[in-house]
Amino acid sequence: MKQHATKLTATGFALALAGVLPATGIAQAAPEPSDPVNPTGGEQQNQQTNPKVKTANELEAAKKAAQESAAKAADADSQAQDAAQKAQDAAKESGEKSAASEKAKKDTLDALAKAKADSEKAASDAKNLLKKANEKKTAADAAAKAAGEALAQAEQAKADADKVVADKPAPDAEQLQAAKDKVAKAEKDKQAAEAKQAETQKALETAQEQVTTAEAQLQTATEAQTKAATAKQTAEADVSAKQQKVEELEKKVKDLSGGESSALQEQIKAAQEALDKAKAEVETAKAQERQRQSEVEAAQAAVTTAETELQAKQKDVEQAKQDKAKADQAVETAAAQVKAAQEEQAKAEATLATRQGETAAAKKDAEDAKAAQAQAEANLAKAREDKRKAEEAVKAAETEVANAQKAVDEAAKKFNQGSFGFFKAMGSQAAIDILNNAQYASYTKKGDPNDATSLENMKVTFKWIREANRLRALEGLAPLKVTDLLMAMAQSNANWSDTHENHSRQQHENPDSWGYAENLANGAGDGSSFPNPFGEEAKYGKETKANNGTGFQYVTCYFGGSFCYPDGWYWGEKRNYLSQKAGETWNGRSNNGVTGHYTNLIGDYNVTGYAASTDPDSKHKPTHIQVFANQNTYTAGEAYTVDEYEKRFMDYYNSVTPEGAKKNLEAAQAKLADLQAKAKAAGEKVTSDEKALTDAQAETKTKNDAWKDTQSKESEAAAAIETAIQKVKDAENQKATAEGVAKEKEQAVQTAAEAATAAESALANAKAKAVAAQNALEAAQQQVKAKEAIQDEKRQALKELTVDDALAAAQKELAQAQQELAAAKDEAQAAASQLEAATQAQQQAQVAKEAADKALEDANTANQQAAAAVSQAENERAAAQAELNPLAEQQRAHDQLVAKAEKAAQDLKQAQAAADKANKDLEVVTKVATDLQNEQQAKQALADKLKAIDGQNALENGLDATDSDLNNLGLPALFNTYRNANTAAQKAQKEADRLAGLAKTAQKEQAEAAEVNRQAQAKLAAAQAEYNRYHQVQAAASVNGKTQFLPGAKFQVRFTGFSPDSQNQVTMRSTVVDLGVHPAVGKGEFIVNVSAPMELGAHTITATNEWGERATFKFQVGEKQPTNAAGTRKANADRQVAGEQMPVTGVSMTSLVALNSLAVITGVGLVAASRRRSQEI
Repeated sequence: MKQHATKLTATGFALALAGVLPATGIAQAAPEPSDPVNPTGGEQQNQQTNPKVKTANELEAAKKAAQESAAKAADADSQAQDAAQKAQDAAKESGEKSAASEKAKKDTLDALAKAKADSEKAASDAKNLLKKANEKKTAADAAAKAAGEALAQAEQAKADADKVVADKPAPDAEQLQAAKDKVAKAEKDKQAAEAKQAETQKALETAQEQVTTAEAQLQTATEAQTKAATAKQTAEADVSAKQQKVEELEKKVKDLSGGESSALQEQIKAAQEALDKAKAEVETAKAQERQRQSEVEAAQAAVTTAETELQAKQKDVEQAKQDKAKADQAVETAAAQVKAAQEEQAKAEATLATRQGETAAAKKDAEDAKAAQAQAEANLAKAREDKRKAEEAVKAAETEVANAQKAVDEAAKKFNQGSFGFFKAMGSQAAIDILNNAQYASYTKKGDPNDATSLENMKVTFKWIREANRLRALEGLAPLKVTDLLMAMAQSNANWSDTHENHSRQQHENPDSWGYAENLANGAGDGSSFPNPFGEEAKYGKETKANNGTGFQYVTCYFGGSFCYPDGWYWGEKRNYLSQKAGETWNGRSNNGVTGHYTNLIGDYNVTGYAASTDPDSKHKPTHIQVFANQNTYTAGEAYTVDEYEKRFMDYYNSVTPEGAKKNLEAAQAKLADLQAKAKAAGEKVTSDEKALTDAQAETKTKNDAWKDTQSKESEAAAAIETAIQKVKDAENQKATAEGVAKEKEQAVQTAAEAATAAESALANAKAKAVAAQNALEAAQQQVKAKEAIQDEKRQALKELTVDDALAAAQKELAQAQQELAAAKDEAQAAASQLEAATQAQQQAQVAKEAADKALEDANTANQQAAAAVSQAENERAAAQAELNPLAEQQRAHDQLVAKAEKAAQDLKQAQAAADKANKDLEVVTKVATDLQNEQQAKQALADKLKAIDGQNALENGLDATDSDLNNLGLPALFNTYRNANTAAQKAQKEADRLAGLAKTAQKEQAEAAEVNRQAQAKLAAAQAEYNRYHQVQAAASVNGKTQFLPGAKFQVRFTGFSPDSQNQVTMRSTVVDLGVHPAVGKGEFIVNVSAPMELGAHTITATNEWGERATFKFQVGEKQPTNAAGTRKANADRQVAGEQMPVTGVSMTSLVALNSLAVITGVGLVAASRRRSQEI
C-alpha cells in the first residue's frame, strides 16, 4: 500500500472543458438520412468545399495539436516534478510548515480570541436568557401561586358549597307535604273555631240582652217592693201615730171626764209641750223633707247620668260589635289572602322546580350541543387538513409516479452517469463543475464502473467516512460532515491518482476556497492486501523500528518482511506522531516517520469527501482518497452527517438501478392509488363533516336559545317564588295584624258589654236610689204633713183646752182619731199585702236576674272558650305555617345551594385546569431557568478562565492539556500544534533554501510547457466555436404553433439549425410542390410562406441542402380546425414535442455524444499554470 498526504493552496486555478455539446432544446436527434441530397460522384468536391467538413477537419486538427501540447505539458510537469521532487517537497514542506506555523499561530490566537469573545458573549447571552427565564419563572411562579390560591379557594368554595348542601339538605318530601297538609287542616280548624266563636258571641249577646231585661224587670220589681215597703212603713207609722193619738185622746177624755183642773193644767201644759214638740217635729220633718228632696234631686241626677252613660256604653257596644265584625271580615279576607298566597307560592315552587329541571336539561343539551359543535369543528378542521394533506400527498405521489416512471425509463442512462447524475439530481452544480472543469478532468471516465464517479464505488465510501469519524472520536474530536463539493473533489483527484500513484494537486475552482488537505492510499481497501486504509488497530503497539533516511520510523512488515511501511493513515502514523511528540530516539536517530495522514485526519476540519477508484490498469488498486476542509472555506452546498448523506445517496441509487427504479415505480403507483382512495374518502369526509358542522351549529344555536329561554324562565320563576314568599309573609302579617285587631275588637266588645252591663247596673241602682229617695221624700213630706197636722192639732188642742170643750172636743177628736186609726189600720193592712206582693215579684225578678246572669256567665264562658279555641286554632295554624315555612325555605335554599355547588364545581374544574397549566408552565420555566442557571454559571466560569489566559505566554508555554473545558474548545491542541509547527517550520526553512534553485528551474520549464499548451487550447476553442456554427440540430415548426390548417390557408414555417449561408431546397408533399430555395441567415434560420393544399390529410414540408442538412414539418389539412389545437401547442411553439424526431445533419446525437466523450477522455483543456508547492509523503 502506497500512502500519500498533501495540502494545496489554491490561487484561482481555472479549467475549461473542450467539446461541450450545443443544447438547442428543440428536437431530439433522428437517424441519419438514407437518401443524401448530394448526387453520386460529387461527394469529393463537396467534401472540399463543405464548411461542415472543413470545420470538422480543423477541429480535429486543433484537438490533436491540443492533445499533443497537453501531453507535452503533462510530461513536462511530470518531469519537473520528478526532477525537482525533493526541492518541491522541501519548498512545499517549508512553505506549508511556515504557513502552517503562522496560520497555526493566527488560528490559535484567533481561536483564543474568538473563544474569549464567544464565551463572554455566551455568558452574557446566558445571563440575559437567565434573567428573562427568571422573570418568566417569577411570573409563572406568581401565576402558579395565584392559580393555586384560586384553586384552593375554588376547592374551599366547592367544599363549603358541598358542606352547606350536605348540612342543609332538601326536606323530606313526605315531611314537606305533611307540613302543607297540616297548615291546610289548621286553617280549616281555625275557620271552624271562628264559626263556633261567632255562634257563642251571638249567644252571649242574647244572654246580655236577657240580663238587661231581667235587670230592668228586677229594678221595676225592686222599686215597687221598695215603694210598697215605704208605703207599708208609712201606713204602719200612720197607724202607730193614730194609735198613739187615740190613746192620747182616750186618756184625755178620761182625764177630762174626771174633771181635775190640775189635770187640765197638766193637759194644757202637756198640750203646750206637745205643741212645742210638734213644732219641733215639724221643723225636723221639714228638715228631713229638705234632705230627702236633695237626695231625690241627686238621685235623679245620678239616674240621668247613668242613663247617659248607659246610652254611651250601649253605643260603644254597638260600635265595638261593628268594629269586631269588620275585624272578623278582615281576618277572613287576610286568611283567604294567605291561602291564596300560599297556593301561589306552592305553584311558584313547583314551577321553579320544573324550570330548574328544564334549565338543567337545557344546559346539558346546550353543553352537549356545544361539545358536539366543537367536535364537529375539530372533525371538519381535521378532515379539511386531512383532505389538504391527502390532495398534496396525491399530487406529490403523482409527481413521484411520474418521476418514478421517468426514472424507470432513464434508469440505465442515469446509472451510467454515476455521480454526475447524482449531483445533478441534488442540484449540486458546483460539484459537477469540479468534475467537468478539473485540471485532469480527462481522467474522469463517466460511465466507467471502475471510475471513482461510478455509483457502486461511491456507495462503498460511507463506511470509510464512518471509520474516520470513529477514529476522530477516539481523539475527542467532532465527526466530519460530508459535502457534495468535497466528494466531487475526492473523485476527480482519485481518478488521476489511480494511475499516477501520487497526489494530483489539482487546484479546484471555488470562489471562497483557500485550501484543503488530502489523504491518498494506493492499493488499500476492499479486495486488496490492505483492506483498511486507516490501518489495523490490532497491530497498534506491535510495530517495529526501521531506519528511514537519517531517522527512524515505526513500521509494520508484510510479505515476509519484503514490504515494511507504517500501517495505515491512522494507527501506524499515530505511533510515529506520538513518538515524535515525545522526542523518542533510536540508535541516535530521531523519529521522522510519516505522520501527515494522521495529522490531516485529526486536524481542525469539519467537512470531508471520500472517493474510491478501481481502475484495472492501476498498478496498486484500489485507490482511496479522503479530502478535508472547513465549511467556512468550501461553502458551496450543504454539509450532511454521514447517515444523512448516505440516505440521500441511497435514495437516488435505488431510483436509478433498473430493479430499484421499477420497484420504486410500483411502490409509487400503489402509494398513489392508496392516496387517491384516501383523498376521495377525505373529500367525502369533508362534505360529511361540513354538513355535520352546519347541523351542529344550528343545533347549538337552538339549544343555546332554549337554554337562555329556560334560564330566563327559571329567573322569572325564582323571582316569582320570592314574590310569592313575600306575599305569603305580607298576607300572614296582615292576617296576624287583622287577628290582633279582631282580638282587640273582641276584647273591646266584651269590655264595652261589661261597661254597658255595669252602666245598666249603675242605672238600676241609681233608679232604685232615686225611687228610694223619692219614697223617702214622699215619706218625709207625709211626715211633715203629719207633724204639721199634729202641730195644728196640738195648737188647736191647746186653744180649745177647757174641761167641757176640751172633753167634747177630745171625745170628738177621739172618735175621729179612732175612725182614722181604723182606716190607717186598713191602709197598713193593704200596704202590707202590697209589700208582700211586691216582695214576691221582686224575689221572682231577682231569680230571673240571677238566671239571666248565670246564662250570661255561661254564654260569656262559652264565648271565651270559643275565642280561646279560635286563638288556639290560629296558634296551631301559625305553628303549622311556622313548621312549613322553614321546610319550604329549606327546599328553596337547598335548590339555590345545589345550583351554587354546581357552579362551584364548574369553577373548581376551571381553576384546576388553570392551576394544572400554571404548574406545568412553572415546571417548564423552572427547568429552563435551572438549566440556564447551570449553563450560565458554566459559561461564566469558562469566560473567566479564558479571560485569564495570556495568548503570548500560552504560545510559548502551551496550555494545560488536562483541562476538559480547554480541550473541548481544542485550545491546548491548537497551541501545541503551533509550537510543533513553529519548530518544524524552522527546520524545513533551511532545507527549502538549499533546494530553492532547483525548484525555480523546474517551475520555469513547467511554465514554458504550460504556455504552449495554453496557445493550443486557444486554437482548439476557436476551432470548436467555428465548428459549432455548422453543426446544429435542424428543426421546423409553424410560426403560429399550429399543425392543422384549412385547405388554402396561409401560414409560415420557420426552419432553424441550418448552416449559415446554406441554400436550402424546400419541398411540400404528399402532392409534390416546390417551395423554392431559401438561404439560411443569421444563426441558420429561414421562413417559408406556405398555402395549405386543397387535398385533405397529412402533408410534409421538407428542407434539404447539399450538405445533408434536413428538417421536416408535418401538418394536417382538414375542413375544420380543432378549437384546442393552438392552445395545445402554444406552450411548445418553436419546440419539438417530446418523442418526435426531426431530420438533422448527417451527424447524429449519438455521434455528438461520442465526440464529446472523446473530448472528455482526451482531457483537452486550457490549463492555467500557477505556483504550486507539493510534497509526496
